[in-house]
Amino acid sequence: MSQLQTTFRSTVNTWQCDENDHLNVQFFTAFADDASTHLLTLLGMGPAAQARVGLALEPRSDHIRYWKELRSEDAVEIVSAPIAVEPNRIVLYHEQRNGFDGEQVTADFRPCESRDLSALVLLLFAQVTDLLAW
Repeated sequence: MSQLQTTFRSTVNTWQCDENDHLNVQFFTAFADDASTHLLTLLGMGPAAQARVGLALEPRSDHIRYWKELRSEDAVEIVSAPIAVEPNRIVLYHEQRNGFDGEQVTADFRPCESRDLSALVLLLFAQVTDLLAW
């Protein structure tokens, strides 16, 4: 796996919690949405780069393993890395941590796919060309 990069930081808001003061499960994936955008941007495949070549990478699923709860006012940090790159998809790994003590809270494996393989190839070619010119 590539080195994990910090892709998201926030605090759990009271309105994001259920009646037991636990972060509602829908917000784990909402946080992963933001982390995915930031990771893809770090990789040169963010929204602007995708728009330039007509690419739309979309998450197809989230495979999440939960270890601990997050509660209201807990700090949240997500570190991420790509774990697989295939012709029409990239699989992202997001590790959510408690921002106060660094304990891992979840692991999320998120395959993102493009229906348009030619746009993905163009984007990757542009990245390689930029690297060679540098």
